[in-house]
Amino acid sequence: MNYHVEIMQFIKGLHHLGIDASHVSLSERSETRQVVICDSSDPHARMYSSGEWLKSVPRLTIFVKTTVGFRVLHIDERSGHWGTNDPRMKEIRNLWRSLVMSGSKPLEAYDDDMPIYIRDGAKHSITDAVYGHLDPVVELVHHVSAVTPEHVYRCTRPGYNILYKAREDYYRAEASGDFKAISDAVLQLMLERVEEATLDEVRLWLSVRFHHPEEPGYNSYGFARED
Repeated sequence: MNYHVEIMQFIKGLHHLGIDASHVSLSERSETRQVVICDSSDPHARMYSSGEWLKSVPRLTIFVKTTVGFRVLHIDERSGHWGTNDPRMKEIRNLWRSLVMSGSKPLEAYDDDMPIYIRDGAKHSITDAVYGHLDPVVELVHHVSAVTPEHVYRCTRPGYNILYKAREDYYRAEASGDFKAISDAVLQLMLERVEEATLDEVRLWLSVRFHHPEEPGYNSYGFARED
């Protein structure tokens, strides 16, 4: 079901609560939480292996327009909110509830147990661009490099891990100016692809790191897994 109208009204309501949202994402029934349900006739429940019921609930994610705006709110980046019982989160939840409960299928968009997150919109857009433009970045890296790296992997920081086959390749690349050339080229590409972020935001969030197999903690499997 399309909740476009309710989301637009929600964004306006958030502005009155001091949250300048660029957009809001509703993931309908995509997240689950383990809760005890007494009524087994609940159409949105199924038996969990432990014997308890597992109820699927929607997830609401609010993206703040600017990194500055996000930080002004003093939100913990990892949790994405002030705390479940914080009065501000209750205001946000009540606002969304009031907008969707009058619709024909409110249970698809609201649940008392649904999680609500507030995220940095610029970081989110840059992360999407990083994961959506691997091939152009690889071509760009190869084009500007005097020493070709063995792998280019994406990471959730967000950014890229550039892996060289040997320590000697790493130091030759560094001496030839490849590190700066690659970093500058990737930065420029991200600026072209991410309209929602400023130059300062891309510089703040975008990470380009260089590695070789003999460095402490090197883990090629870990790099590949995050890609």
